[in-house]
Amino acid sequence: MRLTFLLAFLTAAAIAAESPETWPPGQTEELTYEIKTRLPRETTNDNIVKIEKTDDSLPVFIIHQTLEIPAQFMKIVTREVYDGRNLELISSENTISIPEEAKEQLHVDSVVVSARRTEDTLDVVTNSYIAPSGRVIAGPDLTTNVGSILVSRYQNFDSDSSREYESVNLIKLGSEKVETFTARDSVVGIQQVSVPAGDFKCYKVLNMVSGVHGYTYYAVEENLVPVLIELIDPQSGQPSMTVTLQEYRRQ
Repeated sequence: MRLTFLLAFLTAAAIAAESPETWPPGQTEELTYEIKTRLPRETTNDNIVKIEKTDDSLPVFIIHQTLEIPAQFMKIVTREVYDGRNLELISSENTISIPEEAKEQLHVDSVVVSARRTEDTLDVVTNSYIAPSGRVIAGPDLTTNVGSILVSRYQNFDSDSSREYESVNLIKLGSEKVETFTARDSVVGIQQVSVPAGDFKCYKVLNMVSGVHGYTYYAVEENLVPVLIELIDPQSGQPSMTVTLQEYRRQ
């Protein structure tokens, strides 16, 4: 449950950036993160994200993500495509590797979740009842927990500004149906942040999702990449989960 909430926070930010059309065709980014759960017990997951922009006449952004969850013997591989002009979600393909005992129960080697935009809807098809499926309204600002690592950089950022938007988590298992949720971001200010990838001057954004709150920090001088995400425990006020940038490469 806590991992699901943290993945939702990957959708959260309000950042001023140039138009996505200024991203040079052919440029790629690779971001390596450590996801650490501190409550109720400590676990560590690894997440690698690669973003590339094609040099076609109608360019698109392609996002590849590999999320390793050793404690659950799971790996999630995602490939998403976004319009290179307006960052509208075009498609999302997710393959979830599952433990051997789950394969016998579900009668599949892996759970596959595919989503494709059709005009103003997002059609989601899965190969197992354990994953959400169906159709949701797809507004121009709809994104996923994976795609937000790119999309969130191109939103308005002004002191004390806030925004609401819709997101969908396509890699949530056990849901009865696919559904969107409303997230709200509020700009807090600027803060210095130190992570294994380096020391960064960051925009700090308060994220509110389904009554849970946390913070996202974006590097001011490094293409506005998210360097730290915190999910706050309501009892202690301390981070219960974090996503920390370990390495950042751009080519």
